[in-house]
Amino acid sequence: MKTTISFALIALSIAFGGNANAAFLASDCSNIAGYHMVYDNLCMGFGEFMTQNGTHFLAMSTDPAPHALPSTEPYAMVYSYQDVQNGASGLKWTAAQYNEMAYLVQNYPAMYTPDSQVPAWAKGIAAANMNIAIANIAVPGSVPFPDASSPIYNGNQAQLIYNQALGIPNFNWTYLGMQIVSIPGSDEYFSDQTVAPTLAATPIPPAVWLFVSGLIGLVGVSRRKAFRT
Repeated sequence: MKTTISFALIALSIAFGGNANAAFLASDCSNIAGYHMVYDNLCMGFGEFMTQNGTHFLAMSTDPAPHALPSTEPYAMVYSYQDVQNGASGLKWTAAQYNEMAYLVQNYPAMYTPDSQVPAWAKGIAAANMNIAIANIAVPGSVPFPDASSPIYNGNQAQLIYNQALGIPNFNWTYLGMQIVSIPGSDEYFSDQTVAPTLAATPIPPAVWLFVSGLIGLVGVSRRKAFRT
């Protein structure tokens, strides 16, 4: 009986342990606070997520494809560094790609600098260039690098940091507290958890508790039959 219950609890933790509810960031920046700019018809930079319990944190899309806003707040899957290295199902890219992305995100000190010292618009330009580089790590050629005529060119920053990140496929970002937030069938984000706490846990649906209760009941019945025989 103990073994059966243990398997049930393990199944629950696998199925629901990484779930969370989070607001969705619009591809055109229409519902986003944070440090970002519209570039190539996409919202590039750090957007501000808000979880179901009101927690705020900054996140940057890893997916260069545009995504429509859903009508309701979607479920999200949350992946740690170790999940990524283990190749957890549901992730869009390889561990090497996420490691290169993390290298870029952790090299963004302006994000932690007060706006009084580094203006929000300057942070937006830097974050947009980083997001352009990250989009190209995910899907090479998906977002054009700014040229000298672009207002976010910033000394060819996107191309330079992209080239730099490609040489760091084994970057270990465990100490940074980052995580991947993925909305199944939709967008995915790299979040820096030094900015805010972990996402709120999703309540386990009543149907699941009913399933577990039934499973335990069946175990009890089988034990009584075994005792009678």
